[in-house]
Amino acid sequence: MRKGMVAAAMVAGLVSTALVGAAPAFANQVCIDNDLCLYEDGRMSGGYTWFETNDSLYSGNSFDNGHSINDRVSSVSNMDHRCWRFYTDSLYRGSSWTIQPYTATNQVPHNDQYSSHKTC
Repeated sequence: MRKGMVAAAMVAGLVSTALVGAAPAFANQVCIDNDLCLYEDGRMSGGYTWFETNDSLYSGNSFDNGHSINDRVSSVSNMDHRCWRFYTDSLYRGSSWTIQPYTATNQVPHNDQYSSHKTC
């Protein structure tokens, strides 16, 4: 009986240590200097990815959760010294929106419609 109680206590201790030591899912979603960060959901949440270069075709790119970024961008953080222009179509076509350097928006215009971006 005592061995069973000790074993149960050890398992409980390991489980609680694992839970306490686990990092929150958003820990790696911090946008750092020189990055353009895209988020799948509003308020910089959901899937996350970052860029330092132009991208003319979002197809084939994905957020860290595996979802395609094409037509799924909802919020953006620009920690770069350049402004960036987003387009609703690939190859920098369609309606566009510009985010200025060192700014962020919790909800982009043309929500879930962007397919490319480039520097201004």
